[in-house]
Amino acid sequence: MARKKPKYNREAFLAEMKRKGLDVRVIEHPLILEETTILRDRKTKNFHFKQGLRRMGELLTYELLRDAKVKEKQITTPLTKTTGFEISERFVVVPVLRAGLPIAEGFASMMKEAEVGIISCWRNPDLSVEVEYAKIPTVKGKHVI
Repeated sequence: MARKKPKYNREAFLAEMKRKGLDVRVIEHPLILEETTILRDRKTKNFHFKQGLRRMGELLTYELLRDAKVKEKQITTPLTKTTGFEISERFVVVPVLRAGLPIAEGFASMMKEAEVGIISCWRNPDLSVEVEYAKIPTVKGKHVI
């Protein structure tokens, strides 16, 4: 007899994450919605799926860094000295094997100073998670994606 798959409830999931102190954001940017549709379509070829995951990482980076703190930085252009900016917060990107790797590549291509970890895990039928392997850099004082 086949096991019944637990029904996903977005509101309950978000409430549980909030209760655990995790900041989960639902992003509904048109480009992300479109890319999500392409990724979910069973007709999407493997090559385009991998490209789409990387693009999704890049698109998500823009949204995730929308409110990132920046600090001023003095630079010299070919014409003069001026004030520029750099992101002052630090990030660690931790993809879940396997599909998470291209997404992490997208993040890393946009956030050149981000550190990258890796985790291998799976979800049980009750939606709990089993972790098989994790190699994660120090996260103290950093945002984990």
